[in-house]
Amino acid sequence: MMKNDFIYIDTEKISERIDNILLEKGITTQEVSVMLNISYQAVNKWRRGLGLPDIENLYLLSQITGVTIDRIIAEDTSVKQEELEPCL
Repeated sequence: MMKNDFIYIDTEKISERIDNILLEKGITTQEVSVMLNISYQAVNKWRRGLGLPDIENLYLLSQITGVTIDRIIAEDTSVKQEELEPCL
């Protein structure tokens, strides 16, 4: 990865991945909202692309589903952390 090749956050794709992961795992929106102690509507927004989980809820969502945060937010998880160059 080159110095100025940034990975941009695509809300729509992240929401699609969250929705697909929850469907794969058989976890409902209601179950996630109860486990994270947040509203059903908040989780529903994540699944519809109208918002994203904050860092704490992203971590907890990762724990609940058993997938890495990278799988949730990154389109290409083949890039290893050590391959990334500092931006500064």
